[in-house]
Amino acid sequence: IAIFFGLPLVLAIIHSIFGIKFGMALMEGLAKSEDLLPSIIATIIIIGVIYGTYFLATYFESKNIIKEEE
Repeated sequence: IAIFFGLPLVLAIIHSIFGIKFGMALMEGLAKSEDLLPSIIATIIIIGVIYGTYFLATYFESKNIIKEEE
């Protein structure tokens, strides 16, 4: 199960790195990088919590399904 979550997560992280770099280049005239850092960190934490919660829910539910089949 971890593979099904790990690979999309790695792809999302790589995609986000390039997206953040592009977004930072576009917003450079509006705000400094230091001003945007708290928002970036908050976004990373929120996405991590969502992915983690979804992973744990899927893990425990699949474990219950396997127990029921035995």
